[in-house]
Amino acid sequence: MRAQIKAAADALPAGRLRVAADFLSYLQERGENAATRELLAIPGFAEDFQEGLREI
Repeated sequence: MRAQIKAAADALPAGRLRVAADFLSYLQERGENAATRELLAIPGFAEDFQEGLREI
């Protein structure tokens, strides 16, 4: 799959490559935000996380 995406990206002109890169960034950020929301929905997670940071 990665090779297929790379081949498609290599064939794009610069302007369209920027659009593709922006879209991939959007997908990555969206996934990260969903994971963050899921973690923050766990009761007490934020407090436990902060406590862990202080212990480090």
